[in-house]
Amino acid sequence: MLGEENFMFQENRMGKRLTLFFFIVLFITMMNFSQTILVTSPEEWQNWCLGKKYTISWTKNGNMNSKVNILLYDANTNTKVSNIALSIPNNGFYYWLISNTIIPANYKIIVETVDHAVSDQSDVFVLYDCCRFHFITPPETGNFIAYKNGNLNIQWTSSDCSSGTFIVAVYRVNQSTGENISPGILRVGVSNSSTSYLWHIPNNIISGKYRAVLSYGPYFKESTKFTIMQPYYPFPNRFRSYDLRVIVIPRPVHDSMWWRLHINFKQVFNYLGKLKSTGTFLVEVVKDRSSIRVGYYNKGKFKWVASHTGDVANVKFRKKRKKYSSLVSDKMRMSILIKDLATSRIIKQINLKFAK
Repeated sequence: MLGEENFMFQENRMGKRLTLFFFIVLFITMMNFSQTILVTSPEEWQNWCLGKKYTISWTKNGNMNSKVNILLYDANTNTKVSNIALSIPNNGFYYWLISNTIIPANYKIIVETVDHAVSDQSDVFVLYDCCRFHFITPPETGNFIAYKNGNLNIQWTSSDCSSGTFIVAVYRVNQSTGENISPGILRVGVSNSSTSYLWHIPNNIISGKYRAVLSYGPYFKESTKFTIMQPYYPFPNRFRSYDLRVIVIPRPVHDSMWWRLHINFKQVFNYLGKLKSTGTFLVEVVKDRSSIRVGYYNKGKFKWVASHTGDVANVKFRKKRKKYSSLVSDKMRMSILIKDLATSRIIKQINLKFAK
């Protein structure tokens, strides 16, 4: 009997130990289930730009380690790309400045405690280069003309181009295929913060069609095909008489050519100041049968009619494009007339001649 009681006592003690063991296992299991991390940002298929700052956020439940690691994984291969942050406070958020060196692709983020006991991964999101840019000059569409031995200010707008450089290039265009001819005649790198590049067009460049190309990393934009041509006149182009200076600037308008003349009237004013007559005088510029009124002189004062800056008048003549060469030739005749307004009598005629 004594031995039987002893056996029952030992069996009872074993049962209590097993029960305690199962309770401990159940407690640990419940504790593990109550410890969770849930990554809430980035969201599924959200687009994040390289070079910008975003908030990685997560929620936590239960008692867990006070430090976490944040890891970046390739969503396609499920391999770790980099450590975003290590051993940071487990406070539910982290401001991440995304490096521009990361390859644009699909990714996911893992947040885990430093003891690897609790973790979660985000939905798949997209990292990409958000840089956007467009040409202003030359434009991406339309017509544009530039001249040899002149300056072309290549301009563009850009946004979210946080690092790296723009490559500005100019190519001659194959007239038959419309393709760019390599190598280009210009290729230069400028800062990502720049929005223009001033190019002095060589005088020995071949006249024809060209195209500007602006590239940033794998992205590029092309301008419209534009024309580089020989200017119709040498720079600067002058008509000389009584120290007057006239500069001719062509302005293409459909089938005609506008010629803007900048004429310094200082010597004319000196002449008018010497007139002793008290009448009113008309000053005009005459070419062929066209005349443009510049202004009126009366009692020592000159009243402008034409557009002007200081002593310089700005007048325009229109000429058919196919005959533009006749305007700047040795046979050209242009005059400044000073007339008595009352009698229309010409008081003074100043003939301007083209000087090469």
